[in-house]
Amino acid sequence: MMKETSASALPLIIAGPILRKATASQLVLWFVTTERLDATFYLYQQDESEPCYQAVIADEHQIQIGEKAWVVLAQFEGQFPVNTPLSYQLVTQHGSLTELIPSLTYQNESAISFVINTKADYVLHGSCRNPHYPSKDSLVAADSKVEGLEILDRPSLLMMSGDQIYADHVAGPTLDAIEQVVQLLGLPKETFEQACIADTDALYSHPHHFYGREKILPTYIDQTWLGKLIPNRVVPIFSSRECENHLISFSEYFAMYLLDWRARLFLLVKIPMTLIQSLAK
Repeated sequence: MMKETSASALPLIIAGPILRKATASQLVLWFVTTERLDATFYLYQQDESEPCYQAVIADEHQIQIGEKAWVVLAQFEGQFPVNTPLSYQLVTQHGSLTELIPSLTYQNESAISFVINTKADYVLHGSCRNPHYPSKDSLVAADSKVEGLEILDRPSLLMMSGDQIYADHVAGPTLDAIEQVVQLLGLPKETFEQACIADTDALYSHPHHFYGREKILPTYIDQTWLGKLIPNRVVPIFSSRECENHLISFSEYFAMYLLDWRARLFLLVKIPMTLIQSLAK
């Protein structure tokens, strides 16, 4: 159900930034942009107006994976202060990071703050995010808790185990949003080998594309003792019990990560009410 979506409203940063690593010798920032990034990273100590470290985000830190999609993994090497409040800023070709995404700072702060702790004595733990789960978002609850703490009392890190998304248990409207993001960012088309579909175009037009992908996913003939009792027993390769909308292509996986980790993209897609009503029946 690919449909036209305007790319004119695309923001520069569509996922992140996430501070993936913070040690005394290395800082690593991950985020995704809609164009090649020209930016300088600045690191500040508390109450200091001049940066204690700065570096340009170079081309080797960026990989273009779509017409409007660059993955940035910026790695900065140095001797960084530990166990003390720090803040950082990115100045890009479209302005500073806090101007582009004001929600990154807490209400009582003017900068994106963090601490490089030498002890991980307070750890937040989470797992896969599920956009259509009926409960409130636990990551939002964790963020609210962190905001209410003094900076030196905040967790040392957030550990996300698992795959961080649900690639099997995907709601129909979310799958539709994923397809729109694939088109919006010009993510690559893909071909498949030894499959009942030749490529992603065939996938998107397949009659089992929505709520029928278990009929498309690969299977094998069971060779176990149960297979001997039931000859030619066909078994899905994927063990999930809820795989009717299982993601298949790389572009779908990537789009799902973007939607899970930067809700802004949900505002740039259009979910037809007719689809929601049909899937609710």
